[in-house]
Amino acid sequence: MDIIHTLFGLSLSGTILILLLFLCKPFYKNKLSQTWQYYIYLIVVIRLLFPFTIRFITIDHFFPQKEIPIQLEKNVKTFLFSSDQKNDLKNNDFLSKENKEQEKHRNFYDTLLSLKNKITHYFQQYFFFVWLTIAMILFIRKITQYQNFINYVKAGKKEITSFELLELLGQEIEQLNIKSTITCYENNLISSPLLIGFFHPCIILPSTNLSKKDLQHIFCHELIHFRRKDLFYKWLIQMVICFYWFNPFVYLMSFEINRLCELSCDEIRMKKLDKKERKEYGDTLLHMVGTGSTLKSSLASVTLNEGKKLLKERMDFIMKFKQKTKLHSVISLTLGFLLCITSISLGNALLKEDVFAVTKKEEAEKEEQSNKKEKTALFEDSDLTLIDQWIADHKVILEDNIYYILCNGATKKDCPSGTTDGIDITIVTKSGYASISPDSLDTIVIDTTESCESWFASKDITEKQAKLAIGLAVRLKENNGRIEDLDTKQEEYKKWGITRDEQGNFYYNKERVYILVELKGNHVLQNLYYDKKGTVSVKIRKTKKGTIKKVNTLTAKQIKDYSDLL
Repeated sequence: MDIIHTLFGLSLSGTILILLLFLCKPFYKNKLSQTWQYYIYLIVVIRLLFPFTIRFITIDHFFPQKEIPIQLEKNVKTFLFSSDQKNDLKNNDFLSKENKEQEKHRNFYDTLLSLKNKITHYFQQYFFFVWLTIAMILFIRKITQYQNFINYVKAGKKEITSFELLELLGQEIEQLNIKSTITCYENNLISSPLLIGFFHPCIILPSTNLSKKDLQHIFCHELIHFRRKDLFYKWLIQMVICFYWFNPFVYLMSFEINRLCELSCDEIRMKKLDKKERKEYGDTLLHMVGTGSTLKSSLASVTLNEGKKLLKERMDFIMKFKQKTKLHSVISLTLGFLLCITSISLGNALLKEDVFAVTKKEEAEKEEQSNKKEKTALFEDSDLTLIDQWIADHKVILEDNIYYILCNGATKKDCPSGTTDGIDITIVTKSGYASISPDSLDTIVIDTTESCESWFASKDITEKQAKLAIGLAVRLKENNGRIEDLDTKQEEYKKWGITRDEQGNFYYNKERVYILVELKGNHVLQNLYYDKKGTVSVKIRKTKKGTIKKVNTLTAKQIKDYSDLL
């Protein structure tokens, strides 16, 4: 199944990018900004979720599946015709035995190849259902955990009425230029201040018995999370985990992103603080350790404190913080661009064909299209006087959407009976006939030309007959699939209120027809016409002689029945 091939290809591509970032981490960890390190993983996430690539390199180049059977066959041939065996070939009897042995090995190879293909097919089929089931279970479980956590937090929250505290929150919202409404509550069940809610965000405090400085730092920290849409980023990572639950490197990436989320948020906060205020910010982090209950936040929230281990790293970062120069920004942009190129270049193993084979295929298709255009041009330049004269002399007749070209003295009696849903061109002679059924009106000239070329090469038709058929195809394309001179039913249709405009659209009593059904005298469907712009549906009943017997509009049920046939 292609989806399994794509899934493993994307997983391998993402793993290579993750390993690349982790291997390079010692070189950029203390040199580039934490914000860059945080967002650079978005390239990996995009690589894992979106199966796009460019064709100059794909993962399949490292695992050329199509070459394996060929190599196996070469190994078999090498074994069968080793130098020792060649020296022993002394007579025909031995050669006959060798041929039998060779055939036996070939049959064994074919059996192995067939078995391998079956095993691969069943593995892909069953793995797809296993993968999908586990992915759905994980996703539903995460949503359930999120909902339970939110409900639990909201159930124990208390509304904050302190005007001073709300005013402080409003000041921070204004400074960060946030337009959304953000509320604030207290809940002593949580272990650290946190931000919850995608569309109705609110900050939950474990306690309001905090200093003004602590509250100021807490509000700013959580509002930075909100402004950067870190909640959405976290859920995006959870989706990746659900899709690639079998890949341990995805969990490693998730842990690293959670760590960088807090460090990058601290970095943004540090840029606006002096040395004294940074120390106060660090003190705020320490004050929050052990505040409130031991209830940990879920993936649905962003908190001030993710744990004691990360807290130590954050404190070291705060104490050693230095503003990055423009040179660091240029390096960051360059490395980001290079990682994007690497991500695209890795491909996703979706292209099972070798890139050179794809190129050759495209060239072949272009050449085929070019040949068709050349053929079309040749026939458009053909002399159409011959077919026009044939039509004027009534040597072309129309019956049930089949255009018969009467050649070599053939008459209507020589025409074979039949019906068609589209438009057919039939060359009729005394000794037989040749029918062409084009795929559509758009390709009628090309299809007719190819058939006539083949028949002319095998001497089934003459050059004159070929030109007549091609000329008729050109005229039919020019006139939207009909030739007015051949439409002998036009006057009869008018008597029953049915007309046709220059574009070939039917009208019944001047109202455009949606579905038009023609039934033969034995109630067999002769023609079914459809026009999506029409408003009225009509059924035409005919006698055994082919003349119109009755015309009436279709009922709603009949319209539905005939619509199903379209």
